[in-house]
Amino acid sequence: MMKKLLAISSLCLFVFAATSLEAQNPKLTLDLNKPGANVSPQLYGLMTEEINHSYDGGLYAELIKNRIFKDNPNTPEAWSVIKEGGAKATIQLVAANPDYVPADQRRHAINGALTTCLRLLVDTGGGRAGIANEGYWGIPVLPNTTYNASFYIKGMESKPLTEQWAPAPKTAVPVIADNTAGPITVSIESNDGKTVYASGTINLIKSAFWKKYELKLTTRADVKPTSAARFVISTNRTGVYYFNLVSLFPPT
Repeated sequence: MMKKLLAISSLCLFVFAATSLEAQNPKLTLDLNKPGANVSPQLYGLMTEEINHSYDGGLYAELIKNRIFKDNPNTPEAWSVIKEGGAKATIQLVAANPDYVPADQRRHAINGALTTCLRLLVDTGGGRAGIANEGYWGIPVLPNTTYNASFYIKGMESKPLTEQWAPAPKTAVPVIADNTAGPITVSIESNDGKTVYASGTINLIKSAFWKKYELKLTTRADVKPTSAARFVISTNRTGVYYFNLVSLFPPT
């Protein structure tokens, strides 16, 4: 009985092996005299599908999620406010609904595409305040690596509109002096803010107009690889800060 089972098992293994070897040598026969369905000359045989951020954060190496603040009109998705020490700050989307833009928000568009921005209102200094981006499943940090950061920013004061045509605000507008001009810190850090992997500064000029700033952030050689990190833009001064088109790129 055992001999028969062994013989059957050996035969099955032989058939499986032979079938596998044959499957590794497929043949493709083309008969060019018998064309099939008509195909548009504009189709080039390429198709990709956006699954799990295979474009943004994938083939396109951008590390900032929701960099123009249009992913969700109700909340600044992937962004959070930083408040440390005695700082008091809030963040809010500006012109998030293209069908209805309040009068006091219409002047903050960069152009016809970059119409929505993020406002950081710092009404009390004394500590660090800013905005943080969580990235796509975190910001990937590698040792001895240089990242290219850029963003549009402008700083202003906060006061109620005095124009006669401006509608009365639904909530009281705080009066905050424009102290925004000066150093702005840009960093890649751990999610709890205790470890800074790379940091740099830009000098924000006093202007009511948008300006693009760029800088490089380089990690140390002894940094341990991690994705438990965030991207932060911060200040220690009061005022109203506006941000748009925030970008962070690894080496490409």
